[in-house]
Amino acid sequence: VAAAFQEAAEVAQNQRHTEVTESHILQSLFSDPNGYFSTFATSVQLQPQELLRLLEKTIKKTPTYEGGVKEPSISSSLQSVLQEAQLIAKKWNDTYVALDHLLLAFWSKGK
Repeated sequence: VAAAFQEAAEVAQNQRHTEVTESHILQSLFSDPNGYFSTFATSVQLQPQELLRLLEKTIKKTPTYEGGVKEPSISSSLQSVLQEAQLIAKKWNDTYVALDHLLLAFWSKGK
């Protein structure tokens, strides 16, 4: 999860986005064709490449900034997903947030 967030933050900063959003983190998670999220998507008959294409379209709409390099903040909606993932980890008696917690958090927040 930490590596995915690092990658998402780097993408957001390189593209001069003001925030790291759910789309950034999902893009990071789905970009590994053999990763947990891509494997899960395929198992429920979703197309990870199609999801990546849709995420890219959404990311292009993210507000940008002008001027010097700035570190993007985490969007409030992504913070909400993270809090949900932490609650799930706690319910499962896990000591850290793992990909399965994050997947379930995205799923529950999307309802």
